[in-house]
Amino acid sequence: MRTITVYLETESERKRKSRKRHVLALIAASIIAVVVVADRKPPPLEAEVVSPPPAPMTLPQEVKLVYVYTAPIGPPPQPPAPQMTPPAPPKTTPTPKKPPTKKPAPPPPPVVTASVAPPPIVTAPPPQVAPPPPPPRRFRILVDPQRIWFERGGRQRVTVTNPNSEAIVITKIEIPGDEEATAGFALRGESKCLETLQPGESCRFEVSSSRRTPGGVPIRVYHKPAAIP
Repeated sequence: MRTITVYLETESERKRKSRKRHVLALIAASIIAVVVVADRKPPPLEAEVVSPPPAPMTLPQEVKLVYVYTAPIGPPPQPPAPQMTPPAPPKTTPTPKKPPTKKPAPPPPPVVTASVAPPPIVTAPPPQVAPPPPPPRRFRILVDPQRIWFERGGRQRVTVTNPNSEAIVITKIEIPGDEEATAGFALRGESKCLETLQPGESCRFEVSSSRRTPGGVPIRVYHKPAAIP
């Protein structure tokens, strides 16, 4: 009885062998490339021919020319022969020429006189006068009521309102008049109104009377625009 052993290669072994053959082929190709490169000879170097610089040009030296005059050697010169003057030609009287007939001059052209308009009269504009400055703007204030009336003493409230479009400052509030007329009347809380009132704002204070007889007093409020220091 014979025993047959079969060796089966797994997938991993086949891949390992294939990778090994691939590496050996790369090593052989690189060795062949090194041998070929080593056998090549480098190209010969070309020598560069450098021409010598041109010789400097030399200018010729200055040459002086000397002229020497020598008289010719020979017989003395002969005197010139006398020249004969030819006879003068006979005089001929010129024939008188007829004066040219003058053509009558044409009549002069008519004189055209151009009428020149007189230069226009330029009147200087009147001097401009600056307009007068606008009058100072007036700021008013509303006091309700403007006059306080008491029957037999007591207290009354007064309201101060700013109806202007700009802020105003209340500087002083008083009861005008002499001591006899203002005796028995007093202000209470007017210091709260001594401030800046914006447009539409108002403040309040009181006027009291200790008199037992009927009587009244006016109220005076001093103010100025807030923009004026």
